[in-house]
Amino acid sequence: MTLLTIGFTLGLILFYLKFYTARKVTEAERKYPPLGKFVTVDGIRLHYVSKGEGRPVVFIHGSFGSAYDFTLSILDRAAEKYRAIAFDRPGHGYSQRPSHMSMSLFDHARYIRGAVKALGLEPPILVGHSIGGAVALAYALDYAEDAAGVVLLSGYVTPFKGPCNPIHSIPAIPLIGKVYLAALVRPLGNRIKQAIAKKVFSPYEPPQAYIDAAAALAMRPLHFAANAEDIRNLCDGLRIINTSYGRIDLPLTILTGDADLIAPRANHADKIMAAVPQARVTVLPGTGHQPAFTHPDQVLKAIDHMAQLSQTG
Repeated sequence: MTLLTIGFTLGLILFYLKFYTARKVTEAERKYPPLGKFVTVDGIRLHYVSKGEGRPVVFIHGSFGSAYDFTLSILDRAAEKYRAIAFDRPGHGYSQRPSHMSMSLFDHARYIRGAVKALGLEPPILVGHSIGGAVALAYALDYAEDAAGVVLLSGYVTPFKGPCNPIHSIPAIPLIGKVYLAALVRPLGNRIKQAIAKKVFSPYEPPQAYIDAAAALAMRPLHFAANAEDIRNLCDGLRIINTSYGRIDLPLTILTGDADLIAPRANHADKIMAAVPQARVTVLPGTGHQPAFTHPDQVLKAIDHMAQLSQTG
C-alpha cells in the first residue's frame, strides 16, 4: 500500500469520524436541551436552571459537568426550601465561553458572580462540586460580600502533581488538537465513559441516565475543549487559592467521602481543614465523589446548616 493510499484512507476515516461527531452533537442537543434560561454577563450568555423560591443557593458543577449534574440529582429537593440555581460554567453545557481569554478558576468565579448580580440575587450560598468547589473558593476570595457561605461537595482544591492527562493536553496542540476534537473525542469517549463513571461514583453504581446525559454533552468538541483548558489552567488557580486560605472569612462546610477516588480526603478536605479554622467537615463513610447523587440527605442538611449559620452570622 502506497503512502498516497494510506493518506487517502486515513483522510476518509477522519472525514467519517468528523461527520459522525457532528451527527452525535445534533442528537445530544436534541435529547438533552437547555432546561432553563440565559443571562448575559460581559457579552457572554450563561445558561442556568432556577427552581423554587426563597434564599438563593447556587450550584456549581465540576469537570465535564453541566446543570444536568444537579437537575438529575438534588436540585428539585433543594427547591422545596430554597431558590435553587444551577449554572453551566462558561464553555460547559449551554453557556458560551469568551474567545479572547484562557479561563482560570477566578474567571469562572467572576462570571458566576456577574450572573448573581444580573439576576438581582441576595448573596447566595455557594455549593460547589469537585472543581466547582475550587470555583466557589475563588468566588469567596474575590467576592466575599456577594456570598453567604460555601458548601464543598468532594471539593477538588489541591494542585495535582505531574503533567496533565493527554486527553486534556492534546486539544492545545496546533492542528492536531483540532483533528482530535472534531473526529476522535466522541468515539474514544464512547469507549471509556462507563469506566470513568464507575471511578467517579465508586463504590456505588453510577446512574445510567446521568452517564448518558453527561457524556453526550461533554463529548461535544467545544465543551470538551473548554473542559480541557480548565484542567490545563487548574493548578495555577489552585496554587493561588492554597496560599490564600487565610483570607477566607465566610462560613465553610466540607462534605467528603472516605472512599473518594477523585478527590481523596487526605489530599483535599484535610488540607483545607488545617488552613481554614472556621471550616466544618463531615466525612461520609463509604462514599465516593458524587454525594449529591448518593447522599442527598446529608447534602441538604449541610445546606440547611449553612443557611442557619449565615443567617445568624
